[in-house]
Amino acid sequence: MHAARGIDCSFYKDGSLETDTDGTMHQKFNEKMIKEPIKYNSPPSEQAIFFSEQIDENHAKLKRKGPMLESRVSNMLACLGDVLKKTPSTDGTKLSEKLWPPAGSFGNFIVWTAEPPLPSRYSGSIEMPSAEIQMALIDSFFQTRHQVLQCMIPSYFYEQLKVKGLFITPLLLNAIYALSARFANIPNCPKADIFFHRAKRLIEDFMDVPRLSTTIAAYLLSLYEPPADIYRPGSHHCRQWLFSGMAFRMCLELGLYDENNVDPNLSLVEKELRRRVFWSCYCLDKLQSSGWERPWMLRHTFVRIHLPSPLPEESKEEQFNIKSKTWN
Repeated sequence: MHAARGIDCSFYKDGSLETDTDGTMHQKFNEKMIKEPIKYNSPPSEQAIFFSEQIDENHAKLKRKGPMLESRVSNMLACLGDVLKKTPSTDGTKLSEKLWPPAGSFGNFIVWTAEPPLPSRYSGSIEMPSAEIQMALIDSFFQTRHQVLQCMIPSYFYEQLKVKGLFITPLLLNAIYALSARFANIPNCPKADIFFHRAKRLIEDFMDVPRLSTTIAAYLLSLYEPPADIYRPGSHHCRQWLFSGMAFRMCLELGLYDENNVDPNLSLVEKELRRRVFWSCYCLDKLQSSGWERPWMLRHTFVRIHLPSPLPEESKEEQFNIKSKTWN
């Protein structure tokens, strides 16, 4: 039990892992985490926490924002109730027209909106390394891995990081650290697999409310390649496929395929970020599906969104990377 936050923690602080000599490392690792929960000597310093910790406030906001969390069924039943109240029972033609709107209006229920508050509680560990190690991992990620991925806007990420914005979540950070720590040479940095397992546990806390950051985190987790001494080469592709599937479905849940319905309060950068997230997922869908002989999930027939474009405030190198990337 984490003394500071009152949550169950089941990860080792030193990040040690056994060598998978008989192919059962994954099972042993999970069993050991359950039997021997991590014990922290002291809570992380404030400087090491890059995401919002206003848990009680976030929980209150989520409770007040009831309509945002309504299911599709609840919304549909409410709309049908309004239609039935306004339509005379004798006019069957008008009733059918209202119940079955034209095809062009399908999907108007989904609107691009700002990121919601963070979860009120976490079931996984949110222990983080020092602020220096975290910044080194983030810088390494954007200087190396992100040059190819282009799934985020670096300046926006660093801005959100500075103010502890809602875009920065422990899930997204652990996903970034998992990819970055795999090849980065950073002193005293935990092993990449530690960040991966933390993200894997945390993703459950981010499934109930769709978030752009969760979409990116699942996208990044699908690209994670574990060390050869942990998993047999090629044995990880099913998990990668499932993580990317989460990202693709959350793209659809957020309506990122259609930019006709956008919250007017979203900035130009936030709109562009959503385009890059969608098209990054679109490209990954085609890449994985072709390589593994699977059907596509994101099809071009329902895509109504512009391709990514460079932003004026981006560096020349970043603008070149966006222009030169093949998005479709």
